[in-house]
Amino acid sequence: MGKLKSFCITFTNTNGVCFAGKELEGAVVVDLATKYKMKELRLRFRGYALVHWTENHSSGQGKSKRTVTKHYTGEELYFDHTVILFASSGDNCETIAMGKHTFPFEFQVPSTCPTSHEGTWGRIRYETVATIEKLFGVGISTVNGFTVINPFDLNDDSRARESITAENEMSLCCLCCKSGPICASLILDNVGFVPGETIPIRAEVVNHSNRKIADMTASLNMIVKYYAVKKVRSHTNIIASISQKEFVSKGKMVTWYGDSLKIPSVPPSFVPGCHIIDISYVLELLVNPAGPSFNLPVKIEVIIGSKPLTGTWRAPSITRNGHSTVPDPIGIAEDNYLKKNGRVPSEIYTNGEKFKSDDVPHIEPIMTFAECILGTVDLVDNDEFEDIPGPVNFTPMYTYYKDSQSAVDTSLIKPQ
Repeated sequence: MGKLKSFCITFTNTNGVCFAGKELEGAVVVDLATKYKMKELRLRFRGYALVHWTENHSSGQGKSKRTVTKHYTGEELYFDHTVILFASSGDNCETIAMGKHTFPFEFQVPSTCPTSHEGTWGRIRYETVATIEKLFGVGISTVNGFTVINPFDLNDDSRARESITAENEMSLCCLCCKSGPICASLILDNVGFVPGETIPIRAEVVNHSNRKIADMTASLNMIVKYYAVKKVRSHTNIIASISQKEFVSKGKMVTWYGDSLKIPSVPPSFVPGCHIIDISYVLELLVNPAGPSFNLPVKIEVIIGSKPLTGTWRAPSITRNGHSTVPDPIGIAEDNYLKKNGRVPSEIYTNGEKFKSDDVPHIEPIMTFAECILGTVDLVDNDEFEDIPGPVNFTPMYTYYKDSQSAVDTSLIKPQ
């Protein structure tokens, strides 16, 4: 970069995450190998949603028949704001001394902004673009993305505590012979979960057919719908799955208990604030009879939030009576938690001391941030930033809860 050793945007927010309605803080850093003439340094904040895909359609008949590519798009703008961090006086360029120069900034993200998402045919993206303007309008730019999370407290949604049993059945046919039905049930005590939590598998199959059950698979599916003008398209990602071939059988009854699915880092359900992208999650059980046949599916829609249900946390950890209370992940209840426990959740730790399980108190899952399981995107994958050397990788970060076993407060435990 010659005189410009480095030019970047950094964030003070942990992992570059900002909750909707809160402030994004950071700095633009300009590191110069020698003195440098700069007319202006500006910083643009932009948040938007974009949906786009193409489909091929046939047009005309006979020799006039041809294939036409049609574009389907949808777009929403949440904010587009530019601030001047440095400006020379008049029309001249001011000479900046060599070395590192830091230009801090603050920007309040609107409370109505939806949670970040990078998908197959659309995205909800938040980015900052810094531009150095030199003489005669020659500019140099850099870009960095940040994650916005619109908090979704499961305790505010009455559906999240509902217990559900879903059922389905099918009959197997072989030529002119028809066997008895296979009936499958999938049971959940509640349908509200957060990333890092586990979903317990409870399945029952009543098998009146003449076939054995070969295996069963439970999967958590992320279903994203993209809305363009007069067109809707959906995409499904299997974000977690588990299979079982050994079951407990009692006569015609086959049961699958004890296993669980751990929810990876994904955005919350529903995407409030966005009208062109919607996200839902479905727990699906597939029962596979032996021999040639179709799988029997059983589905339950589950709700993924950013704050857990109080008293229902599930993780492979040591808790008393299988329950624990949950602090507010955004810090609203931190003062009350501090008075009660003597330290905030982020300070809970282990020191390797042995302890008796009977001495373990109620302990809370600890909120952190984790990279989205869907992976990394390139922020300069479009024509708008063709002057910026790429790739500029970005991965959204979402709230993620650690198992309480890895965050035991040993000050509250009696050593053996």
